[in-house]
Amino acid sequence: MKNKIKVWLGATVAVMSVSVQSVFAQSDGTVQQVFSGFHRFADGFKVNEEEADDSKSGITPLTMGCIRQKGNREFPYPVKGHEVITNPPVFTWPMADYEYPKVFPVKKVSGKTDRCLQYDFQMGRTRNFSDKDVLTRTGLKLAFYNNHKPLKPGTWYWRYRVSGKSWSKVYEVNIPENLPKFQSPNAEEAYDMIPEKHPRIFGEAISGKVLTADQKQLRASYRRAANAALNKEVASYKVKGDPIPATASEVERKQIMQFRLRYEVEGINRDIEHLLNGYRLISNKEYLDKAVALADYIAAKEPAAMYAAADFTGAKSMSALSMTYDVAYAYLNEQQKKNYKHFITTVIGLIIDDAMQENVGSADGILCAHFFQHTFYNAFTSAIVMKGHDVQAEKWFGMLYDIWLSRSPGGGFLSDGVWPNGNMGYIHVNMESMVNNFILFRNLFNVNIFKHPWYANCANALAYTMPVHSAGDGFGDGSDKVYEVNRLRAEFAYILGQELNNPFAIHYAYELSGQSPAAPFAFKKTDFDTYRLQHRPRKVEAVNLANIPQSAVFPQTGIVVMNTDVLNASDNLFVSFRSSPFGSGSHGMAEQNSFNVSYKGKPIFYPTGYKVTTQDKHYLLAHKHSRARNTITVDGKTQAYSHSGYGWIARYLDGNDITYALGDASNAYIPFDQSALNWTTVLKNAQAYTSENGFILDDNDNPQVRKFRRHLVMLRPNIIVLYDELEAEKEVTWTFQLNGLERAGMKIGDAGNSLIADTDNCDVLARIFGSSELTTSLVDTSYVKPFDWLNPQRGRKAIEFEKNQYHGKFENVRKCKDMRFLAVIQVDESNSMSFADAKPDADNTIVIGNYRIKAQMDTSQEARLEIENKTTGEYLLYGPANGAVKAKGRKFSHSTLLINKTSGCQETIDRYPLMVPCQKGY
Repeated sequence: MKNKIKVWLGATVAVMSVSVQSVFAQSDGTVQQVFSGFHRFADGFKVNEEEADDSKSGITPLTMGCIRQKGNREFPYPVKGHEVITNPPVFTWPMADYEYPKVFPVKKVSGKTDRCLQYDFQMGRTRNFSDKDVLTRTGLKLAFYNNHKPLKPGTWYWRYRVSGKSWSKVYEVNIPENLPKFQSPNAEEAYDMIPEKHPRIFGEAISGKVLTADQKQLRASYRRAANAALNKEVASYKVKGDPIPATASEVERKQIMQFRLRYEVEGINRDIEHLLNGYRLISNKEYLDKAVALADYIAAKEPAAMYAAADFTGAKSMSALSMTYDVAYAYLNEQQKKNYKHFITTVIGLIIDDAMQENVGSADGILCAHFFQHTFYNAFTSAIVMKGHDVQAEKWFGMLYDIWLSRSPGGGFLSDGVWPNGNMGYIHVNMESMVNNFILFRNLFNVNIFKHPWYANCANALAYTMPVHSAGDGFGDGSDKVYEVNRLRAEFAYILGQELNNPFAIHYAYELSGQSPAAPFAFKKTDFDTYRLQHRPRKVEAVNLANIPQSAVFPQTGIVVMNTDVLNASDNLFVSFRSSPFGSGSHGMAEQNSFNVSYKGKPIFYPTGYKVTTQDKHYLLAHKHSRARNTITVDGKTQAYSHSGYGWIARYLDGNDITYALGDASNAYIPFDQSALNWTTVLKNAQAYTSENGFILDDNDNPQVRKFRRHLVMLRPNIIVLYDELEAEKEVTWTFQLNGLERAGMKIGDAGNSLIADTDNCDVLARIFGSSELTTSLVDTSYVKPFDWLNPQRGRKAIEFEKNQYHGKFENVRKCKDMRFLAVIQVDESNSMSFADAKPDADNTIVIGNYRIKAQMDTSQEARLEIENKTTGEYLLYGPANGAVKAKGRKFSHSTLLINKTSGCQETIDRYPLMVPCQKGY
C-alpha cells in the first residue's frame, strides 16, 4: 500500500510517495517528541526564574586544565553538581595504578589485566552508608561501577577504594525523576544467558520465515562472494600495489607494509565470513569446507605477531576464527579446535591488556578509538564463543560486557548524538560495530542499547552535521572528503529510524541515498548484514517536516549548526561552529572556536589540506594545524593537539531571524602536554616540531592567551557576524584566519580589510574590523605541498589534490595584549557582487538591509554586541545594557538576550559542559 502526503518545506510543497514502513503524517506533537533531545539541549542554556541574580554577570570562565582527560581522569564522576545522562549512571574514578606512556608507539605490557589493582565500591542513601539500600561491591577489575538497574530518584552517596586500602571521601549525586532508564542484566546474569550449544551467535541465518526482498538480495550477494572465494588461492589475496619508492622513509615504508598485510589477511577474513554466511543461508557444504580451509591457514599464523603488526588484522582474524569455531563446531577435529582456540585466546588476552593499559575503565576523551570501532565486537563475540572452552572466558566476558554498556558510545558520558572524532569521517567507522552490538545484546541478553539517549539524538544529528546534498560541518578527520558521502550514513540513519520509531531519520536515509520512499529501503552490498538478516520493515508513525528546528546545539561535544533551510540544500545557508571539551586529540583538529560556511550545499569558507596519514607532514602542518581552520592563531601559534587544548560552547540562543552561539577557547593555546606524546613524536619524526611551524616549545614561544571568546551570529537570510574578545598576558600578533577550497576563488576586496569569495553559485564578502589597525594577506597555495606516498603503494587510487587552496589572514599591525575582531559576512546569491556597504556610521553602527549591528571595539570598554532586525523587531544583546530599554527585566548583568514576538525574551549565561561539576554556570 502506498500513501501520498504533503510536507510543507518553507514556501513550497513537497509531495512524497512512501511505502508502508516509512509513512509520514502531520503531527506537531510528534515533531516535539522526535526532537525532544535537541530542545532539551537548547533549553538548558536558558536562564530560568529560580536563577535570577542581577548582581552577577553570568560570565564564568573555566580554569580546568582538562575537561575530558585522556589517559587517566583527575576527578571522580558523578559528584554533586554533575549532570548525569542515564539511570543508572556509571560511577567512575581515577585508575590508581595508571602509568602515562613515556614513548610512542606505546610499549605493550603483556599480562597487564591480571596485575592491575582492583577496587571496592559502596553506595547508599545516607552519608554513613547505614541505610537499607546500601550496596557494596568488591574486587572490581575496572575503575568504574555500573549498577545495571535504575536507582530510586533523589540523593545517593558513594565512595570507592583500592581493595584493601582506605575509602575515598564520600561523594553525593542527585538522580532526577525523569532520567532515561538504561538497564540490563549484570555480567553474571548475562553470562548465564549464553547458550551452551554451538552455534551460539552464528546459527541459522533466517529461520522459518519468507525472505524479504532485501534478504534475498543479501543471500544473492553472499552466494556471489562465496562462489568467487571457492576458486581463490591464498596467493591471490596479496596486494598488487606500486613498488615502494627508494626515497620512502622508514616510517612510510612501515605504514605501507602494514596496510599491505591488512588488505591481504583481512581479505581472507572477509571471504571466511562470506563463505560461512553463504553456508548459513544456502547450506552448501562446499562453502563450509572452503571456510575451514582458509581458517586453518589463518590459525597457523603467529597470533601475537600478527596483532602487534596490525591490531585490526589480528582482531579480525580472531573474529573469523571464532565465527568458524561457532558455525563449524560439529565438523572441526580436535586439533583444529585447539589451533583456533590458541589464536583466539591469545588475541583476546592482548586486546584486553591493551584496553587496560589505555585505561578503558576511567579515561575520558576520545576513548580507545580502535577498540570501539571494531576490536570490541571481535573480542566480545570471541569471548562468548569461548565459554566453556577456556577458563578465562567468563572473566573476559564480564569485563567486555560492562565496558560496552558503561563506556560506549563516545566514552559512555555522551548523549548529544554527535561524534567528537568527526561527523564527516570517523563516525562512520563505528556504525557497523554499534549495530552489530545492538543485535548481539538484544538477542542474547534482552538489552536494547539504542535506548541510550545518544542514539536518539544521533538519529537527528546525522542530518544536521551533514545535510542532504550538502557539504558537512567540516570538523575532524574526514573533513577533506567534502564531496563524498559514506554510504553507511544513510543506512545507519534508516536503522535508527526503524528501531527508534523516528520518521525524520528515515526521511533523511531515503533522501541522502537518493532512493524513492515509495520502495523498501535498499542497503548496499553486505552492509549491516547481521541486522538485515533479522530485520522486517515496520511502519513508523508520522512527522510534519514543516516545524523541525533549523539550528541545533550539541554542548557535550561542542558543536553548533545553523541553517536557513536544512531540508533544502539548494536554498540553505549552513554555518557550523566548534568549540569542544574533547580538545584536539585523536582524529580531532586544532579548531576550537572555528566556523565553516556552505551555501547551496557547497563550501565557501572551509578547512584546507588533506589526510594521507596522521603522520604525514602536510597533514600535521597544513590540515590539523589551526592555520588551516577558520579560527585564531596567536603569534603564528596553533592550538594544542591535545585533550587539554579545549574549548566549550558557553551560550546558545535560537530565534526566528537570529541564531547565536558563544564559544570559549581561552584554554586552547598551551604547550603540548603528556597526553599529546603521540603528536610530539610524529612531529619530531617529520622534523616539523619547531617554533617556526607554530608550536609552543618554551616560555618565550608561549603567547600566554588568557581569553578567546567568539560570538557567532546568523542573521537570516544571508548575513553572518563574528565578534571576538581576545586577551593575552603579553603583546602578540592576533591572526583572524579565513580559509577556502579551490572553488572559493578568494581574492582581496576593494573595501578595506575584506576578502571576496567568487564561487559558481554565489559571491561572498567578508569585511573584518579590528580594535587595532589591521593588515590583510592572501595566499592560494598550501603551507606544505601534499603528496600521496601511500595509496598507490597499497593498491588504491592516489588522492587528487586541488591546485589552489586559499588562506586569508587579518592581523594587527602593532602587537597588543588585548584585541577585538568584528567580521561581517554577506552572501549574495545573485552571483553579481551585490553587497551592502558594511561601513560603521558615526555611532559605530553598521546597517545592512534590515539589520542594525553595533559592536564595542574599544578594548578599554566592556565587550558588547547589539543586533536588531528593524523590520521584525528581533533583538540580540550581549554585554552591559548601557541604558538599552529592551534589557529591562534582565536577570544577569552581562547575559545574552534574544527577544522576538514568538518566544518573548530568552536569556542565556555561561553554561558549563558535562564533566564540569557546576551546571548553573555562575
